[in-house]
Amino acid sequence: MASTERIILTTEQERELRDAGKAQWVDDVPGAFTDIPAEGVKLEVNTRGSFPDRPSYTKGRDNGGGNENHFQGCQRLGGGAYLAVCGGDWRNKSSHLFVARLGSRGRRKWWGSNLDGGDPPAKDRVVTRLDLHPRMWHAGGMDLYGDLLAVPVECGRTKGTWPRGVKPPKCDPARSRIYFVYVKDPANPRVLSSVIDRRTTKSTAVALSYVPGTGYVAAVLSAVEPTEARRGKRIDLYRTEGIDHKLKFSRWGSFQIPKTTKFEDYQIMNSINQTANSHFLLCMTEKLADLFKVTLPTDDTRPKLEFLARREFELDRRYADFKAGAGFYAHGNALGLYAVPQWRRRTDGRLGLTEWAP
Repeated sequence: MASTERIILTTEQERELRDAGKAQWVDDVPGAFTDIPAEGVKLEVNTRGSFPDRPSYTKGRDNGGGNENHFQGCQRLGGGAYLAVCGGDWRNKSSHLFVARLGSRGRRKWWGSNLDGGDPPAKDRVVTRLDLHPRMWHAGGMDLYGDLLAVPVECGRTKGTWPRGVKPPKCDPARSRIYFVYVKDPANPRVLSSVIDRRTTKSTAVALSYVPGTGYVAAVLSAVEPTEARRGKRIDLYRTEGIDHKLKFSRWGSFQIPKTTKFEDYQIMNSINQTANSHFLLCMTEKLADLFKVTLPTDDTRPKLEFLARREFELDRRYADFKAGAGFYAHGNALGLYAVPQWRRRTDGRLGLTEWAP
């Protein structure tokens, strides 16, 4: 299990982080989105020995059918052989971040299937686990900028039927939170001291980007709650300011999603930069991915979203589900997509994975 000691980045690390993020900018985001094939290739990851217990992150009667014990985020990390997956498990009372190393794939631009021999190589396995929070047990849709992962965690629901009488942990006064995890050394992820604490119980997904002259921008999706039904979905914006900002985020505003905007019940949001002042959101649920152009707020304008395009991807839910973990990956002006299902297999402890690559 990785260290949970909080760290502060040095000025040099911040500079490297911004440079790594710029390498992920794409010249033509709408075109790259269109070029992703609808059919992906399947992979598998070995997970035995990396989870709290055998039922953890599986679908079975002894954990409520897996309803509150599942994966919810997925990102390929920085050009190498590593994959990050997050999720929540109320039975073991924690939100988690797992990092897998696909050793057989190496630093290939696109991985391709690792099942040519029928089974995944033993070297393709989860190598570390980070326990994020013991009460905010549900991790949501995460995003990557450079070597920085933004991971939302929340308390989840507090009423219902619990698996074998296991009740969810009580919530802190801070009902949800955004963690920032430094993954330059993927096998040794480090949680930053900077967090975004939110009073709302919902932080469904977060998108992270960097805007020159402004700083880092985190867009947090709050899904509909019973008390917010008439107001609908909302995106809250946070930003850092200054050159030496140490990733200290402050509230930048929020906006309701207009009813006239094509906006589904998304579980994942990813931010993709095209230029310094051209930003896009990729939002996912079920087997759909929607592309939006983003106008960030200024002194004279409010933020807005413009729906541009929709893609429907072919998937096998044993290997991918956009309601579980999914994430876009930018490399060399191209976009790929990675996704995992909601659960790993209990029989052999393997986690399915799908790659859509141009």
